[in-house]
Amino acid sequence: MGRVIKVNIGLNNNPISDIEKYFIENKGYKLLSFKTVMGEYNNEAEETAVIELYTDFAYLSKIVSDFECLCLFMTQECIAIDSETFSLLVYPVNFKGQRNKFNSDYFIN
Repeated sequence: MGRVIKVNIGLNNNPISDIEKYFIENKGYKLLSFKTVMGEYNNEAEETAVIELYTDFAYLSKIVSDFECLCLFMTQECIAIDSETFSLLVYPVNFKGQRNKFNSDYFIN
């Protein structure tokens, strides 16, 4: 049984020029919707990719692992993920700073 997840990824320091194409070509996740909107991170305006994905991965640990790697690949301090069963901020495995908790007030649907 698959699940739908929603993801927010900041674009200010992201080296990936075409994030939509990246998710279209990504195996394991099917792109359902993609838009960019103006968001905010650390009290600064930031263009944000708002992505809805479908995945057949049953284990949350697999999704977290994938997005830990994406944090590194996309030079993100964290990536926000929301679904019907979980909501969290995923940080890269080598992150040394303070880890915040997911706050739905800042998540863009």
